[in-house]
Amino acid sequence: MQSSTPSSPFVDRPTRGSIAIERNAIDSQLVLEKELRNKVSTLEYKYKQLCDTTDIERLKHSERIALLEAELEKTSEALESAISDAKIIFDEDKKLKEQLKNASEVLTDANGKLEELQFKLENTTRKLAQAEVKIDYMQTNFDETRKKLEAQHQLALKKNNGLVESLRDSISEKDRKITQLTNMLGHKDDEINSLRSQNKATDEVKAREMYERECASQLEYIRELESKNLKISRKLSELQSKNDYVEILKDEKTTLLKKLESFENLEEQHGDLLLKYEKLQKTASLWKNENEGNLNLQTPNDILEENSKLELENKKLTKTLKSHRLELTKSQEDYVKLQSQLFKANTSISQLKQDISMRDVEILKLSNTIKLNNQEIEFMKDRLENVTEENSLISKHLPLQQQNHSNEDYNTLQKLVDDYKVEIDELKKLNDGFMNESNKRQKLQYEDSQRDMMKLLESKTEENEELLNKLNSKDIEIDGKLFEIRKLEAKIQRLETDLQTSEKPLKVLQLNNNPTSNHERSVKKSLELLMQENKDLTAIIKSSSFEANIPTVPKSVYLRLSHTVDTQQTEIKSLSKRLVRLKEFYESKSLMLNSVVYNLLGYKLEFINDYKLKLISHHDYTNVEKSSYIIVDVSKNGSLLTNNIDSGAKKGNLIVRLGVDENTEKNANEDAINVENLIKFWIFEKKQPSCFFSALNLELFDKI
Repeated sequence: MQSSTPSSPFVDRPTRGSIAIERNAIDSQLVLEKELRNKVSTLEYKYKQLCDTTDIERLKHSERIALLEAELEKTSEALESAISDAKIIFDEDKKLKEQLKNASEVLTDANGKLEELQFKLENTTRKLAQAEVKIDYMQTNFDETRKKLEAQHQLALKKNNGLVESLRDSISEKDRKITQLTNMLGHKDDEINSLRSQNKATDEVKAREMYERECASQLEYIRELESKNLKISRKLSELQSKNDYVEILKDEKTTLLKKLESFENLEEQHGDLLLKYEKLQKTASLWKNENEGNLNLQTPNDILEENSKLELENKKLTKTLKSHRLELTKSQEDYVKLQSQLFKANTSISQLKQDISMRDVEILKLSNTIKLNNQEIEFMKDRLENVTEENSLISKHLPLQQQNHSNEDYNTLQKLVDDYKVEIDELKKLNDGFMNESNKRQKLQYEDSQRDMMKLLESKTEENEELLNKLNSKDIEIDGKLFEIRKLEAKIQRLETDLQTSEKPLKVLQLNNNPTSNHERSVKKSLELLMQENKDLTAIIKSSSFEANIPTVPKSVYLRLSHTVDTQQTEIKSLSKRLVRLKEFYESKSLMLNSVVYNLLGYKLEFINDYKLKLISHHDYTNVEKSSYIIVDVSKNGSLLTNNIDSGAKKGNLIVRLGVDENTEKNANEDAINVENLIKFWIFEKKQPSCFFSALNLELFDKI
């Protein structure tokens, strides 16, 4: 029985019966085992169903969490894309701002260079004049101070060397004396010791007195040496102060040399500024000429007006950019808040997952305990049934005491079974309550978190939509501003191309041998030669040859003078060529003027001298020779065309000379013409000088 029937640790072993009873019990036990197996299979099936339902609920929860996480990721990605787009727009706006600034700076620089350079030239000319005066004054002071300092330095060096040598000699002598005295003291100490050993009683007082006297004399001598050493140290300090003063003067000398070098640099800058000023004057004159020739070209004032307009538009764009930046900062702050809330939600979700996993573990433990308790209960029931059957069989055959004993065993077993039932019911209640509470809590927490998340998501989606709408509107505004900026850039490029095209013929006409380039080359060469001459002269001043008063002239002076002579010769040649050209031009223009006057007025003009003018008519009069002419004297001031003609004629009359015969002058009064009436009528009343000359020709024709 012990090997065949399983026993429980909670139940005592039953009493042994007969073999038949045991067989019946085994059969009944097999039947019970089959029933128990069927129950176990049903319970396992239920347990699997419960596990499947829990897995399905877990999958549903995980799917919901994944959906929520995907929505959060989408919103975060949308926010990130919006922020990146805003950053790109901000960068593009920065680039456009920089381009506008560069264009405005180029225009302002191009327009303000003339004024700045003129102002700089005036300042530099003033500074150069002041610097030249200062340099002359400094050079004179420098020469005087240098000579004085060199003389003082040499005297001080000589004195210092003599004093140092004398002090060294005196110190060496005093050291020798001190060594001699120390040796003498040593000898005297030895003598004193020897005398003490010889005359301890008698000569002690005398020796002490002698020793004290010698010590006093030595102390006095030492004091004298100390006073001398103090005097020597004072002299050395004075010499050191003089050396310091000499070093200070040397430093001043170096500073003056540096100032001279800076003056040379200022001269170079002055030359460069002069060249730049000439270039700018040429460009300004060319610009004026081009503007006079081409009315379509823009003047600097127009460019400045456009620049002011561009600056106003730039200010407006900066204001809009500031507003965009503020909105971007707000959106970034909202994004940061959303990220913090997302982090909190993720932490809460992870905590909920941990709680769910802990609850699942506890549920598994409780379910396992319930299974074990159910198995034990069923086993105990089977054992009780077997015991009841055995007791019923045994009670028939056993006495009363044994029956009572078996009844007691049965009662104890039944109590144990009842206790197990009560414990199992309590555990079931606890498990059900715990499961209900955990499910309620999980549901409530999940619902609350889900509601909060949904509210947050709805609010953030609305905010995102508002931000997207704002960004779209701002994008449209930015596109409009970019279009305006492109238009302005196109205008600026057109202006630059116009300027370049206006400057292109200048580049073509600017040959290597033009007067401006030649002038610049000569100025540069003269500046270089002057710099070299200045350097050579400063080197001669610094060198010992200047100190020895040897009259030396550097090569740079000769080169500079030869360059000036060459430039003056070239200028003389160019001026002579120019005079020849002007004479030729004047002759050609005078011939043109004479031909025009001859064709229009009918008279050919010839200057006899500075005061007399010869008029020759191109009309062939009858009874008049071709060599006849009219002479007008302009030496005396009179009314228009009423000046005296020849010194012997009357005022207001013209004399017609037929040839150069002097006999015709006698009949001048007879052939005289009243010119004043013609002048009054034709010039003052009719205002027709050509008609005056034609009337005069007619009068002459009629008279002659």
